[in-house]
Amino acid sequence: MLLTGQALETPVCKGLYPYCKSVFFARESPARLKPFETPFSVALEFARPTIVRMTQTVKIDLHHPDAEVLEQARQALAAGGLVIVPTETVYGIACDPAVPGAMDKLVATKGRDGDKPVARLAANADQVAEVAKDWNPGLQALAAAYWPGPLTIVLETSAGWMGYRVPDHAVALGLAKACGRELALTSANRSGGADTKTAAEAMTAIGADLALDCGPSADQAVPSTVVKVDGNSIECLREGTVPFEEVQAVFAE
Repeated sequence: MLLTGQALETPVCKGLYPYCKSVFFARESPARLKPFETPFSVALEFARPTIVRMTQTVKIDLHHPDAEVLEQARQALAAGGLVIVPTETVYGIACDPAVPGAMDKLVATKGRDGDKPVARLAANADQVAEVAKDWNPGLQALAAAYWPGPLTIVLETSAGWMGYRVPDHAVALGLAKACGRELALTSANRSGGADTKTAAEAMTAIGADLALDCGPSADQAVPSTVVKVDGNSIECLREGTVPFEEVQAVFAE
């Protein structure tokens, strides 16, 4: 069905009709249109505005983060929002996994497989030990040597295998303490994209509700080393800032 006569004389139709024709002919044949679909309705669909999430940016001191700013970030997370967070490696994006729908929002924004677990940001080793099925001397040695720091430890919990990190960064650590429980944290980029070293890069790469900006991360920012600990065995899942041989030696002591 094509729009003709008076229907095309309306101001809206006059403005869109040339585009209607281009869309129509791009599809080569009316047979390619869906039932009840006209070139005009296709043009309206293509012309529909895209809703873009605007990220609020807040400056925060690298060494002495303002408690009011951290509280603002905590409230954003408690409301199910996503917050871009600086760490000592690269910028990350966090949510509160205890808030219904927050994890789904993070996974969708990241564009990653929903079956792939998201690491947790903890305030201290005790917070991790509480949820670990087997907090053994090897794990205690790793925590003492590298936390706070760029080591992510994947261990078994009652909810399954999960990666944990206690960052050596006053802002990230302050946010974890302000929230009082573990947060879900992943790199602030689309899945497969380049790591981001500034808040501006992070906001360009991925959508969020709030961004904490304390300036660029390290000049040669490298993601954390990720290891999996199963009983008395340790496996390297990703070598990053800390050499795996060094981690392995500390675990075996």
